[in-house]
Amino acid sequence: MKINEAEELLGISKANIRFYEKEGLLTPRRGENRYRDYSEEDLDRLREIVILRKLGISVQDIKRLLDGELMLGDAITLTTLYYTWPQIILMATGIIAAAA
Repeated sequence: MKINEAEELLGISKANIRFYEKEGLLTPRRGENRYRDYSEEDLDRLREIVILRKLGISVQDIKRLLDGELMLGDAITLTTLYYTWPQIILMATGIIAAAA
């Protein structure tokens, strides 16, 4: 799947997708024409990143989560240092509303 299709399917910008790539959160395959080709695994990874970002988890902590250096509970605990629980609940509510 090309980046335009991924952008439309996931509702995130190409700039965000490229940023997550640059940060090492995903590495899509490149075709012979050098265009990115996003697999279902890449799309699942992007969905996961979007949810974690909506929960207020930093990109650095998401990288650590994906690399197995940090557990989700610890990432959420770190997030509470920056956000109050009501803010986190509001962010999570946005995720639930979007999924409905």
